Amino acid sequence: MSAPLLTDIAVQALAEYVCNDDYNKINQTNKIIHPDLSNEIFSRALLSRKQSIEMILRRFSNNFFLTNVDLSDCQCDDSVVSMLRNLSLVSLTIGQLEDFRNHYHYGIYIDMARILKMALNPKSSSKLRCLDISGDEKLYRGWVWKIFPLIPSLESLTIAGRSITGEDFNNLCRFFSNLRLLDVSNTAFPSIRPIAQLKNLKILILRDIEFKSHHQWKSIAQLTMLQVLDVSKLGKYSKRGLMMLKYLHSRIVLPQLVHMDCTGTDLDLGTLQQIMKTHKNLKSVATVGTLLSRSIVDNIDLLNVATPKSTEEALRHYIKLKRKESILMILEDVNEIWEYENDDMRRTSAFIRLILDIKRMFPWDCQVDHATNFSLSVLATEGRLEMLPQHEIFEMIDQLLVSLDCHFNESAWILLEQPHILEICRARADEVCTMALECIMNVVIPPFEYTLLPTFVIFGTLVRQMSLEKLDKIGRNWDIMNELWQLLLCWIDLRSNLMVEWCLQVLIGITERSESARNILVELGAFEELFEALRREDRVSKMPYLLITQLLRYLSVASEVCIFVRRVERWDLTEFAALLVCNNEEFDEDTQLYYNAEVSYNVAATLSTLLVQVKYTHKVFKQHDNPANRLCRYVRTIPINRVNQSLNIYLSSKHLEFFLRHPRNSGQVIWSLRTIRRMKQLDMDVSKYLQDVRGYRSSDPDLVRERTRTLEMIEE
Repeated sequence: MSAPLLTDIAVQALAEYVCNDDYNKINQTNKIIHPDLSNEIFSRALLSRKQSIEMILRRFSNNFFLTNVDLSDCQCDDSVVSMLRNLSLVSLTIGQLEDFRNHYHYGIYIDMARILKMALNPKSSSKLRCLDISGDEKLYRGWVWKIFPLIPSLESLTIAGRSITGEDFNNLCRFFSNLRLLDVSNTAFPSIRPIAQLKNLKILILRDIEFKSHHQWKSIAQLTMLQVLDVSKLGKYSKRGLMMLKYLHSRIVLPQLVHMDCTGTDLDLGTLQQIMKTHKNLKSVATVGTLLSRSIVDNIDLLNVATPKSTEEALRHYIKLKRKESILMILEDVNEIWEYENDDMRRTSAFIRLILDIKRMFPWDCQVDHATNFSLSVLATEGRLEMLPQHEIFEMIDQLLVSLDCHFNESAWILLEQPHILEICRARADEVCTMALECIMNVVIPPFEYTLLPTFVIFGTLVRQMSLEKLDKIGRNWDIMNELWQLLLCWIDLRSNLMVEWCLQVLIGITERSESARNILVELGAFEELFEALRREDRVSKMPYLLITQLLRYLSVASEVCIFVRRVERWDLTEFAALLVCNNEEFDEDTQLYYNAEVSYNVAATLSTLLVQVKYTHKVFKQHDNPANRLCRYVRTIPINRVNQSLNIYLSSKHLEFFLRHPRNSGQVIWSLRTIRRMKQLDMDVSKYLQDVRGYRSSDPDLVRERTRTLEMIEE
């Protein structure tokens, strides 16, 4: 049986401690001095997004030996950059620099020299080997000679997306002659000729760059140590030109070239064969999104989707480089193959794990989430995910839930509906429902689309599997119950019946076992609003209608009688009684027999409970013509056999004895016992249930209390 490595478990646990209030559990006197371990914990902590960047950096500077900081997905302000001075850095990726922007009529500029002076202490300046300052802002003229004294040992530089003058690019190539890697992807500069000065360069990334003149490419021929060349075209508006490829096979010879990335170009078989003839050491070429994306060529490894092996190798290659665009191109091709062709070769556990790695690397990216979820949903519907060990399915479920509050896609819903995944969710109902509730509470404005639908589906499906302690904690929280109630009212007004249905499922699951939740909803005016919804037939369809009557049934047994009395004092219950008694005639009994039986039971149970409540509170009122007295007089005119008939329809359809003997959950037993007590209050014969109630055993104190009350009432 596959299990997670102990190192992974420790890294994840430490990352959670750093991000949570459990941070104090770490021994403050011991420092994790292993840099690789510290760097991995830091990256996991950033991905969780549970704490601010400032807090994470502050904690890591005290207890970890951090050398590699990647803030590419983070917003960097003065405080974040200043905290980097407390670290001894070898590699630094600077993220978004909105706070450092200077706006002029001719563009937006960044003072990179000032930023690096704030971020690097003397030790980091001398040791820094890798620097990534990618972005779309322009850099002040002369920035290269200003930063060179700060980072004299630099070996890897990424300036993708920047606009650089010819003078600065010339200075860059002259000052940083020891560079081993240079990434100038999508960078605007007038000429590439100064690059010939980088005699030690081994990796050159020219993604989304195309010069009009072929003379620009001649300088690359002087890079005799170059091993990796990236000339891919991934941008939306990039030209798929062949100029660089033509010069590679006709005029440029790179003797040490081992790998080329031609993703998205117009590379064809003839051009590739010519390049192979002049570059004898060439081992692999990435051809994703080209004419050779599904081709196999002898004597060279093509990273494409032609075979399962090449697909997995291509994904591993781009995962290592964190190249999102190329990964998406591969997944798009694979998903197209699966949609139109019968392909079983790629549907392996290794491929599934690569998809999970991609989700882990880009947890908040909408495009990645859509592509990976589609692939996983195809695998899930065929039962392929069942081959994964349980801890990997746990991780996948966590990733799905984390992304639900950012965007909705049908593939995520398909995944979470799979029986074996849903079963695992049931076993972790407390944790999963807590995450779903966090998604709901984080909504800033009322969602008018189906963005929260999968979250409510998960919550409504699993709420009855939650522990009583966790459920009661939710039911006691006024803010949570008010948020759920307001969302329900919003969706009722919008006639969004599917959202109304699942929001009601959530509220029913909570109020079924939480008296506090029932009391809060009654205080919020749930009775009046729900009755108003029942009267507005254009707002509520049949299934929400049924669920509303069920929620009313639960709300009618709010434990605090005074709450109900306060409602009675300012609301005429006779209209409510009339609505409940007549609603059994609303729908066609021939086609909706089961549905009508369910509604009939809810109506009868609600009405009978309210009658009992009014009898108990009748003595409180001294005025003769108050709402409670009017309700009592009205009830006397209702044939009691009509209520009994509705109740019997439900009992004959639902088999109360079966619920007592074979309950699916404790909620069914509780409401079966309470139904028996209400039947007893209506002078109905309940002796036939005596044996089943006596035979029922449970360790749940709530069930024991309900059973004792029911036995006492039956045996009176």
